[in-house]
Amino acid sequence: LDGPSLLRYRPPPMRHASRLCLLLPILLGVKPLLASDAGGSPAPGVLVLRNAEVLAGIITKVGDRYIVAQNQGGELRIPTRDVEMHCLDLEEAYFRKRERVSARDASARLQLADWCLRYGLHARAADELLAAQALAPNDPRIRGVERRLHSAIRIGQRCDTEPSGVP
Repeated sequence: LDGPSLLRYRPPPMRHASRLCLLLPILLGVKPLLASDAGGSPAPGVLVLRNAEVLAGIITKVGDRYIVAQNQGGELRIPTRDVEMHCLDLEEAYFRKRERVSARDASARLQLADWCLRYGLHARAADELLAAQALAPNDPRIRGVERRLHSAIRIGQRCDTEPSGVP
């Protein structure tokens, strides 16, 4: 722009500028990198299968399969139809699973708490358990999940206090 044109320019009001800031990444195609966005390059991560099992290792997506190279030297080939999600770690998997759960569904919150317990996410399991208790305080399944959570925490504390040479 030349000098006189620059003098006539008025920036848009702030409300439009804030919308532009929100839309700019979308217009430019910029999005956060999620493990599920990774193409064929091998990277550490976890696969959450549709049966709620989790596989961890170096993951590569090749065609209609994920290849999971595990620490023991083994390799698993999992069809994409069997995979619920590909994540960087269990924390990301938890947050993505939580996004899919209705905040008002006590049963789904208990299932998520159970999943968290199975994979050692004790604090997340406690969060989901509290949410389920608030929604359905008389649900008999709550006591079972609560007992398992307390047991898992006690076992974890015991393992943390034992000397490293003790099995």
